[in-house]
Amino acid sequence: MPQAYLGIDISKAKFHVALQLEEKRHNQAKIKVFPNNLSGFEQLQ
Repeated sequence: MPQAYLGIDISKAKFHVALQLEEKRHNQAKIKVFPNNLSGFEQLQ
């Protein structure tokens, strides 16, 4: 089963999420930015 690495950086106004799949290790991680509020957390789901 492939591994995945997830990084989350939370600040006052927004949070960044980065997902790196092991089989695509040489490719860039997928990065998304969300507002740090209820709407942003709902978008993450």
